[in-house]
Amino acid sequence: MRILIIADPVRCLNFKSDSSLFMARAALSAGHEVHWCEASQLALSNEEVLVRSRRISKIPSKKAPVFSRQTKEKTRPIHFFSTVLIRKDPPFDSSYVTLCWMLGLAEKKVSMVNSPSRLLAHHEKLLPLQAIQAGFLSRADLLPSFVAEDVRVFSPLPRDLAGQGAVVSKPWLGFAGREVKKFPSARAAFRKAKKKETSIYQPYLEAITEMGDRRVLFIDGEYSGDFVRIPKKGSFVANLARGGSAILRDRTSQEKELCNRIGSFLRASGILFAGVDLIGPFVTEMNITSPTGLETLVDLGGPDLGKKFVAMLENEAAAFPYK
Repeated sequence: MRILIIADPVRCLNFKSDSSLFMARAALSAGHEVHWCEASQLALSNEEVLVRSRRISKIPSKKAPVFSRQTKEKTRPIHFFSTVLIRKDPPFDSSYVTLCWMLGLAEKKVSMVNSPSRLLAHHEKLLPLQAIQAGFLSRADLLPSFVAEDVRVFSPLPRDLAGQGAVVSKPWLGFAGREVKKFPSARAAFRKAKKKETSIYQPYLEAITEMGDRRVLFIDGEYSGDFVRIPKKGSFVANLARGGSAILRDRTSQEKELCNRIGSFLRASGILFAGVDLIGPFVTEMNITSPTGLETLVDLGGPDLGKKFVAMLENEAAAFPYK
């Protein structure tokens, strides 16, 4: 099987924890051919998607990948590959949308994880609400949320937030815990909001500082592993990229039941790989663009999901005409 990984420049990766490199290493161990390219290395020639990529020969543990000297960078049609992993990190900006539009022309020819049509249809902060509409989650599974480009035009305050006390705001196109802010009230948050900057507002949960949040990994709609992220002292943002630490902690029976319903929703939606974030009994985000955590899970002594992930890729690729 030939696997193409579309991701950020290798020099920008964290070699100790990058999940894309983890996937590539697992595929190489299974005997598959792995290629790497950046989003800028895709082109359209009429209706054909072209890719200029480099083949990876090996990836030492916790180190940069080694590219094959025998196989030089070369331009090929995308159906040269058996499967494509779309692993470009957010933000989901115009560049990301263009990437998905281009790849969408080949979606019926080549297996893609996650597929560009689903990436375009499912915003990560919107997915939990779509799960409610689809009947897999209930309103009680989510924190009250309010999304707007200019919240100051909405008066009076949204009822769900007005009496909640402290409020957290996140950029609608934000990622990795960047620009997450805490305010003493919704009124204060709305007063400080920037114009022309869409944000999502939710109640602040005090327990996050001690309890942390839980990153749950799903492969082909099946719960596959999880770990808990704890904010660093003085912070309420648990993302590892923002200084949080990770631990293993057993799920509660309520969290297990919630994960079962989330998995059913992801499977019904055709989402093959996801990293879902929980704070206690609440779903906060469903990350499907470039979920992380595979390497972290292994480092903590959790399961190595490499073989399971590669088996999913093999099963998906088998259903497509080009091998």
